Amino acid sequence: HCRFHEKMKYRILFFCWIWLLFPFSGYTQDKDLDVLYDIATKAVKRGDYTTADNGYENYIALFRQKGLQKDYHYSEILAYLARRAIQAGKIDKAITLQREVVEVKETAPDCTFAQWASAISDLASFYSSKGDYNQAIEIGETALKMLGKKLGEKHHIYNIALANQAAYYAARGRQGDNATAVLLGETAIKNIKKGTPEYDNALNSLVVYYSQIGDYANAQNHSALASRSYSNYTIAYQNTTPRSRIYLVLFLRFFLG
Repeated sequence: HCRFHEKMKYRILFFCWIWLLFPFSGYTQDKDLDVLYDIATKAVKRGDYTTADNGYENYIALFRQKGLQKDYHYSEILAYLARRAIQAGKIDKAITLQREVVEVKETAPDCTFAQWASAISDLASFYSSKGDYNQAIEIGETALKMLGKKLGEKHHIYNIALANQAAYYAARGRQGDNATAVLLGETAIKNIKKGTPEYDNALNSLVVYYSQIGDYANAQNHSALASRSYSNYTIAYQNTTPRSRIYLVLFLRFFLG
């Protein structure tokens, strides 16, 4: 049971942080900040995450010191640091950072509604990593209502959040939670884009959910689908560029555990 929870933590987080391993463009009109950003970003590209983390931490500190308006780029660097904190097991720090991300994205003029709602969904995943599944479910429900109202319940982003919500219920494991996880997971997978890492991760998670409720026939069916999906990724790997392979290898690492 504990190993299942640990797997679900990684599976939930995959939806949220993998794209942030290669940060966005965060250049500003401030020379001092741009120098720090440049140092940190180059460090990420060569895999020196210690230097990168220090650079981004200094960027945030200087940004605050200068009293500049918190914008999209500021929030994305915070989000990067939050995910790095999760990887280091510093969950409380990650939650504190992510709460600020949510606050900034709510008011920053250059942030979209979807980015704000996704930040809330990420915050829920962090509480799940902490083992606070009640809080994760509550925050996740808030994100779903916002995304459903704005984007619609068929939208890819909405259904990634829904798949996360299924994982929170399964991880909590109260009576009826696994059945709820199956229902949410099946709903999500109908609308998540096929051929994406999120789709395959959600599919693999359903194998676990069905097994938890003793429905081994459906678990086996979904397992077969997941195996075929893995084969597709193996073929895809042979036809990707070196940079694309980095993303693919990271997915397979988490998918296969």
